[in-house]
Amino acid sequence: RPLKVGDQVVIADAMGTVEKINLRSTTIMTFDNVGVVVPNADLVTGKLINRSSGSPLLRTTVAVGVGYDSDVRDVMEIIQECLDDHGLVLKKPGPSIYFVGFGDNSLDFSVRFWALMSDNRMQIAGDLRAAMLARFRDADVEIPFPQRDLHLRSTDVEAVVRTARVEPPRGPRKTS
Repeated sequence: RPLKVGDQVVIADAMGTVEKINLRSTTIMTFDNVGVVVPNADLVTGKLINRSSGSPLLRTTVAVGVGYDSDVRDVMEIIQECLDDHGLVLKKPGPSIYFVGFGDNSLDFSVRFWALMSDNRMQIAGDLRAAMLARFRDADVEIPFPQRDLHLRSTDVEAVVRTARVEPPRGPRKTS
């Protein structure tokens, strides 16, 4: 059998815990507490991801982007401190931090950590993001946001400026 009651699985677009295995179907309870009945034929012919597969550990990945003027070593140290400080991130197997690329707006990192299988993986990831943000702010490490430059070509800029209508700002009306 590829799965058993209690396994955390992803089947098609359903992710959750196997609640019941019957002769013809399997019931998956999603993390939103919705029961999804999957025909066993779909389990045999379709794609099944068993996140448990006999181990109580699950790895989670968090993506982090920082400004291009950031020092990569400093960023990795801050991330490591956040991982070390979180009580639910396992020490063995230990977390990993990778500098994965030069994004459009940021230096991109992938943070991978292990935790015991439970429904609180999203909470742990959220805790880590909040801790990283606070420490990045303390260290003046910028979290960039997408920026775009607009270049106008073959445009009569003077005509655009002439036709632009600027109205004075409206404030609250005074009442007497």
